[in-house]
Parts: sequence; structure tokens; C-alpha cells
Amino acid sequence: MSTDELDEEWPDPQPVNHPALSAGIISEVEQRVISRLSDRGYRFVQLSQNSIAMTLAAPDKDPTTGNIEEIPRNCIPDLDLQLSWNIIPHPRYEGFVAPEIGYIEFELTSAQRSSSYMLARQIARLQPEESANCHHSSDDMQFPSLEFSGNSSTDAIINPRLHLHDSRLMCCIEVSNTSPLAALENTWRGGFGYRGFTGTIKLKLRERPDKDALLAESERLLQSFLYEINVRHNITLNPRRRDSSVRYLALNRYRSSNIATARFPRTTIAPEVSALFNFASSAGRNYPLAFLSYYQTLEYFIPAAVRRNALSDIRKVLTDLRFERSSDESLLRLVSVAEGATNASEAQQFKTLLKECVRQEEIEEFLRNDLWGDHFTKRGPIVGVDPLNLSGTNTGLMERAADRIYRIRNRIVHAKDDPRYRDSPVLLPQSEEADALGPDVQLIRLLAIEVILDSQTR
Repeated sequence: MSTDELDEEWPDPQPVNHPALSAGIISEVEQRVISRLSDRGYRFVQLSQNSIAMTLAAPDKDPTTGNIEEIPRNCIPDLDLQLSWNIIPHPRYEGFVAPEIGYIEFELTSAQRSSSYMLARQIARLQPEESANCHHSSDDMQFPSLEFSGNSSTDAIINPRLHLHDSRLMCCIEVSNTSPLAALENTWRGGFGYRGFTGTIKLKLRERPDKDALLAESERLLQSFLYEINVRHNITLNPRRRDSSVRYLALNRYRSSNIATARFPRTTIAPEVSALFNFASSAGRNYPLAFLSYYQTLEYFIPAAVRRNALSDIRKVLTDLRFERSSDESLLRLVSVAEGATNASEAQQFKTLLKECVRQEEIEEFLRNDLWGDHFTKRGPIVGVDPLNLSGTNTGLMERAADRIYRIRNRIVHAKDDPRYRDSPVLLPQSEEADALGPDVQLIRLLAIEVILDSQTR
């Protein structure tokens, strides 16, 4: 593909220093941006020397009462360019897709750095391969991004940008500050008002396939890039998943306690159990990790529960009026009970724990909560598990809950690439299923609280 052809698919943006960008005068480009934003539900508020104020306030409301977005006027040309694309929201990540030009952008999060400046510093220190020259590296063809500058006691970071290009595939990958359109969409972080470094990954593919093909190819490139930048540069990045904040806040509402009176602790709990439970609770949106930590909390109590259950069964055999010490049949029945407890599978032992320690009415009350929607039904998002539908008698509910928890645990722990496990594939982190696991995390949290409570009466 020639440079001219590439220039056609990535048109030159309007020059930033437009002569009409002066106080009190709205240029043709600015008028076009205001019109396009109006089509997206925004309302014009006011014009200042450096910005154009827009709001998403309802038409019947005073526009100054809504969240006002101050769009810097020097961002207008890039925003005009991006608004000309036929964009759609990315189905999985916080960002958007422009299928007609093969462009994708979404936000990244750093698992290692709490400071946006530190992420900017990491990116600024990386240098692309010399052979990876790309026409997008030139000033007038760069991917749109907001200006960023940060200072520390030792250095200054100005507009960090890592741009990588594959001349064979004619694809580009870039990590830089958010673009104007992404900033406008990302109002939960503060939009244009946020002064930190909001790293986004920008993918540009040579082909212009249909949306599904574009998303599949971009996902492959994304995961390869995230792996290599982790191994080669010790930078751990993850795409910010769409709607995860909404789900997380909803689940936190369920967890919130209304108890206002604090008390001196009365619960006797092993330090290991407390550490596991609190670690699970601090895992935040990492639902698979939280799930496993709550499961480990439950595992701590399995040996004691199995022993109690075995002793109870042994006592029943010994107190049975038909038991005869001189009878081989009676003695074999006693041996069978003991062997059953010793040889029980892990799944069966887990069922024993729940039946011994958890009140079924607590699970029933949990499942009646409207927050879960269809999650625990046959239409739920987690595959390879049975639903937990409430029925008239709820017979077998405890066994079904134990089976569901154990199957999810196995899908998180085991990653066998084997056709035999096709019905229960690995539950990957950063996947749609992982993002939807929150209600099951709340269920296993409830089970852990129940088991710990039961241990106080022993």
C-alpha cells in the first residue's frame, strides 16, 4: 500500500491554529462540532476564550444545572475529525470502534501504578524499534490525543506516546493520552477536566473488515501486546471493561451494612481465616481472585466439618438397635461409614461443609434479591453451572449451591487445553464472564460468613 493510499484512509485533521479561534467568534469547524454534539444529546452552554461549554442536561432543564463539559478550543479540530467517523461503542471495553477506517480506542488501567504520572513516565521511557517507522509518527498524521505534561523532582514528561507499526500487516498500536472523543465519552473520570494521564490504546488495522472481524483481530493484537509489554518491560496493563463500575457499585450496595453501632470484637476467628476473608473483600473488581479467596476461607473448615459428619454417622451406627459387635455385617457397616468419610471426593466434602454449617433460609433470602436479575437462572451469564431457581420446597438447594460454587472454582483454577473440558472452559480473567461473576462472589461471601458463624457455636 502506498503512502498516498494510507493518507486517504487517515485524512489530515484541520490545523490547530485556525484563524477563527478567537474569543467570541465561533469558527465553521466549531459550529460543525457543536452541531454534531447536539445530535449526540449535548446542548451548547457558552463560549469562552479557551473553551466551548456543552452539557448533557435534559431539554426541559436549565443547561447550567447539568454536568458541564469544558471542551478546550485547541481540541476542536481533532474532535471534528473523530466525530466524522461512524463510531460505535466498544462492546467490551470503555472506548469506541470506527469500523469503516479500522480504528479502535479504549482506556487502559495499570495494575502496578496508582499514579497516572508514573504510567506516563513508563510509556515515555520506551522507544519503538528503528525499523518500525510509520507515517502516523509525523506531527500532522498522529493519532488524536490530549496534551499532557507532568513534572517530578528529576524529570518532566510531555505528551508520552509509544507508537508501534508492523509494515507486513500494515497495523499500528499506540499507547498515548486519551483522544478528545474518548475524553468526552469518559465523563466518569472527569472528561476534559481530568488533568492526569489517561492512557488509551489505539489500534489501526490495514483492512476494513466487518465489525466482528475487526474486533476479533484487534483482540488478538491487544493480547499479544499486553503480554509482551509485561514480559519485556515489566508493565502490567489491562483494558478497562465496560459497565464494570456500574456492576461494582450495585454489588457494593448489597454488601453495605446498616449497622451504625461499633462494638468490641466478640468473634473468635483464626488469623488465617480472617486474612483470607479480608483479602477476598479487598480484591475489588478482580472477581475471580475474590472468589478463590472466599473459597479458601471455606476450605479451612472442611476437615472439621467432615470429621463431625463422620462421627455423627458412626454414632448412629453404634446406637442402632440392630448393631451387634459380634456381627461381621454390623462391623462392615461401621467400616463403610469411616471409609466413606476418608475417601469422599473434594466436591462431596464441600457439600458436606455447606449442609453442616449453612442455614438454607439464608441462601433462599439471598436469591430473592432483585439485584441479581437473571444471573442465577438458566439465562445467566456463567456457563457450565446449574441454575439456583427457588421452588416451592427448594429441595436440594444446598447441594445445587455447593455444586455451582465448586464448578466455578474449577473453571477458575484449571486451564486444561483439552476437548474433554469443552463444556466447562477456563474462566479467564478480564473476560465477560469474569466481569459478570460478582453475584456469585456475593453468594460465596455469604457462605463464608455462615460457616464462620457456625464455628462460633462449636
